[in-house]
Amino acid sequence: MFAANKTENSAAMTKENFTKLVLVFTMVMYPLYELCSQNVTVKGRVSINAGDFYYVSVQAKKDSVIIDYRYFDAPDFIMEGIKQKNFILRISSPLLYKPYSQTVSCDSVATVDVGLIQLEPDVMSLDEVTIVATPPKLKFTEGKMVYNIQNNTDFKHLTSLDDVLRRIPFLSISENKIDVFGRKNTIILVNGLPPKNTNWELLSSDNIKEIEVITNPSAEYNASGMAVVNIITRQAFIRGFNGQITSTVSKGDFWRLENSLQLGYATDKFNIYGSANYNPNKRNFIEKYGRDFPDGSQMYNTIIQKRNTAKNHNAVLGFDYIPHFRHIIGVQYQNFNTHPTRRTTNVNNLRTNSITETVGTNIDGDFKNFRNIYDLSYTFQVDSIGKKLSVNMGYVDYSSYENNTITVLHDSRNTDKSSCSEADITLYTVNADYTHKTKQGITGKAGVCFSRNKNNSYYNMQDGTESYDSGKAAIESYNGVDINEDKFSGYVSLRRQWSDIHITAGVRYEYVNYENRNKQGENYTKTYNDFFPSLEVGYKVNERLQTNLSFSRKVLYPAFQDLDPSMHYVDPFTYYVGNMNLRPEYSYNIGLDFVYNKFVNVSLAYNKIQNPLTSFFVKRLEPDSPVCLAMAENLDSQHIWTASASVPFQYKNWTMQNSVGVTFNSVTFRSENIPMKRKRTMVYLYTSQGFRFPADFNLFLTYQYNSAGVNGIFYHSGNHVMNCALSKSLMKGQMVLSLKYDDMLNSRKQKVWTQMHDIGFSQELDFDSSFISLSIMFKFGKSKSSYQMKENSKKELQRIK
Repeated sequence: MFAANKTENSAAMTKENFTKLVLVFTMVMYPLYELCSQNVTVKGRVSINAGDFYYVSVQAKKDSVIIDYRYFDAPDFIMEGIKQKNFILRISSPLLYKPYSQTVSCDSVATVDVGLIQLEPDVMSLDEVTIVATPPKLKFTEGKMVYNIQNNTDFKHLTSLDDVLRRIPFLSISENKIDVFGRKNTIILVNGLPPKNTNWELLSSDNIKEIEVITNPSAEYNASGMAVVNIITRQAFIRGFNGQITSTVSKGDFWRLENSLQLGYATDKFNIYGSANYNPNKRNFIEKYGRDFPDGSQMYNTIIQKRNTAKNHNAVLGFDYIPHFRHIIGVQYQNFNTHPTRRTTNVNNLRTNSITETVGTNIDGDFKNFRNIYDLSYTFQVDSIGKKLSVNMGYVDYSSYENNTITVLHDSRNTDKSSCSEADITLYTVNADYTHKTKQGITGKAGVCFSRNKNNSYYNMQDGTESYDSGKAAIESYNGVDINEDKFSGYVSLRRQWSDIHITAGVRYEYVNYENRNKQGENYTKTYNDFFPSLEVGYKVNERLQTNLSFSRKVLYPAFQDLDPSMHYVDPFTYYVGNMNLRPEYSYNIGLDFVYNKFVNVSLAYNKIQNPLTSFFVKRLEPDSPVCLAMAENLDSQHIWTASASVPFQYKNWTMQNSVGVTFNSVTFRSENIPMKRKRTMVYLYTSQGFRFPADFNLFLTYQYNSAGVNGIFYHSGNHVMNCALSKSLMKGQMVLSLKYDDMLNSRKQKVWTQMHDIGFSQELDFDSSFISLSIMFKFGKSKSSYQMKENSKKELQRIK
């Protein structure tokens, strides 16, 4: 909702800083590349049929450690940069030809030509091999639940990441926000790194390998997350030219149309890719608020909001360079450009002494949001045992602008007014991670991360004759804030594996420095630094049952928007304000998991939270005033007890996933120094049913139920939602048609209420979540066949190890 003006000088400095980063990055990484420069080259020719493929591996003669490993789909092959004079050359083509190997010696030459190699056809049954090699769809490993997406037929015909996430148990998806059942704060990662955007539609389901759900993250992860959802994408390149076009049309209260295009071209040395997405969207939101005051007066207001993102463009362009088998250097640029509009009609009815007073406003909002993201990454795979170094550098430039025209209805005492807000946010990040695995079963991990975040924003409202002068005066007092945040973190983690027991211990250190300055020159500085340990102990009871006990300490820092003390106009009776005196919340988390057959999971957890943060704490501006403030605040404490179970089932062409959970939530806080408490038990039910029919038709049904519960200072009502999807694969999987019906029962409603010392508050939210959509996805180039080849590549690599 904000935007920022930029001068040419600041833009030039940004480009100059990024250029310097690239030069420093190149100077640091070039010596590492030189260390692995080529010594010996081996080449040859393999007798294969047109369209066949094979894998060539070079292994140390002494201990069979893999030195190099590559995929080829042409008869000629060449392997460069081999650091040994004597090695074993292995060639394999799973399901097509029998394995071949020979010893190669090259004491006096730099290039060895092994000539023509004749491969013998493999007569093994294709069906038999496919059954044996099929990986599990769901498994529990190293304290996390891993959902296999790329090999799961239940996900094969989905078109977006949002569709995939809605089929994962214990996840709730709403407005690009993901929550894990029984966990207060969930962080999202893509390949282990925080995403720099929240547009899930940019990721196609075809690009997703696995979804990891971690309910008690270790020190390896950001200390702010009580749960982690890690989206693992496919890392192998699709050699040759490939692409995908997706178009979706849907009908709820309004028609919607989304189009996306993905293109890529890769060889053994480089990979270039790009995508573009256009997603205009229009939705209705209806909110109803009620306020009850001690003197018997009441206020009810209805807000009808129409959001129209007519101009929503997203683009990604990336390039990966592979100078050597063990090195990958990547550069990526992302651009997000949105220009939504919003019409809000707010009608307030104030009842005092049997007299009803009506005050209404029409707010026409115009928004502009721009985001430019630059990423530079480097990965150095030391050897096949597991030594790995990865470095990532990023820069984000985010600007936003909001202009509101406020027209007053039914009230001659108030005049029309307008508001304007702008923000300029820049983010620099540098992080490095190193992994070292030994043959003795010890895995060591270490990493560091530094980020600098600058937020310059302001909020202004044009002068107007306001009937409640105290509210107007507060707005003029605080109209903006500059926030600088420097954060440094580092972690060390060790994992030791014995025959039936494993122990993982780690510690994370975080240093955070806040500097806040409002437009009146008032300063606020705060520094946080602390250690966050984690411990996990796993025991394998027998071949079918294993247990996992974990402990972690976490922290959640106040968000920028909650620290901003500016008062933002909602209507003549309501304002939102931040709080510069917020404190971090700290949590202590214990989890106990029982896993049967590697996929049936029973989980118990307890979370104790100190100073829990809430971004919606209601209070009156003055004791006798109907004007209310919604603000960020710290509560006293929170305790969460959770028990859950997840059981998948498959019978022939019918698959199901059933999950159940129970959580007890207890919150204590103060309203005008009067102690208050909220506590309630909540029940969660989830089931998904998948059916595969002849002619490659697939039907999928999901149902989720949440009973009434507690969220911060609020009680909330229960809700349930049912979704349905029917898909058909055409042209041997090259085209997929999907018909979806989201929220079939139109039941995704929300109602919350609370009673404070001097005000009773309630809210009802309704929006057009029920809609029908038709999607067409078409893949061209080598996309389809290469995906299967990559899976065979992974299986073959594991076999020859």
